[in-house]
Amino acid sequence: MGNRIAAMDSRAQWVLIDPDGGGKTQLTNDHQPHLQLSGCPDGQHVVYSTWHEGKTELWRADSDGSNPVKIPTGPVVGGGCAADSKSVVYVADNTVWQMPFEGGTPVKLNLPLSLFDYSPDHKLVLYTSQKVVNGQMQSKIVVASAEGGNPLYTFDSPYGETGGRFTPDSKAIAFRLTRNRAGNIWEQRLSGGELVPLTKFTSDDMFAFAWSKDGKRLAFSRGQQKTDVVMMKDFH
Repeated sequence: MGNRIAAMDSRAQWVLIDPDGGGKTQLTNDHQPHLQLSGCPDGQHVVYSTWHEGKTELWRADSDGSNPVKIPTGPVVGGGCAADSKSVVYVADNTVWQMPFEGGTPVKLNLPLSLFDYSPDHKLVLYTSQKVVNGQMQSKIVVASAEGGNPLYTFDSPYGETGGRFTPDSKAIAFRLTRNRAGNIWEQRLSGGELVPLTKFTSDDMFAFAWSKDGKRLAFSRGQQKTDVVMMKDFH
């Protein structure tokens, strides 16, 4: 995808746009609702999930959306491109699996179900860990080797943090966090230290964000979430 940015349109289809908002190109256009999108490290392919007939399917396509091919897995919860750019990592049957794009025997990975991001160099994985201590739920952000094993870094999960992912240099974790009624993108360096805001908006909500492949541009969506309360009476 180069330095272009992937975004979802109102029809739940993925499109590619230039950083300035122009040059829109349709990436998917099959009339099925789409969920996750993952770019492969080689820059040549993407993996995305589609909701079809009551189940989630995984598809691989060229980086411009051409030549889509269904990946022959059974029903999955979610998935994305693996570090080798030749296989997919997905969750099914309460287990994390890896399988070549063309199919074959899936390999069980020693990773937790809460896995939600690989580092850009595909050497690390990021996931959450929760446990009850003295009647209180404690949530941790955990970073481990992509090959599994004991945690390498562990941090307290800030209250309300969502959308955690690695920064382009693989040396920090970024996530959405609302403080003082303003949603921003915050950063926790793996080396430790205080949380640092990467954006400094003073109002509205932050919905999603992503970096360009070269890590020099940051795209995000923000705005207001509004709800209405309606009183009804004499309802039959």
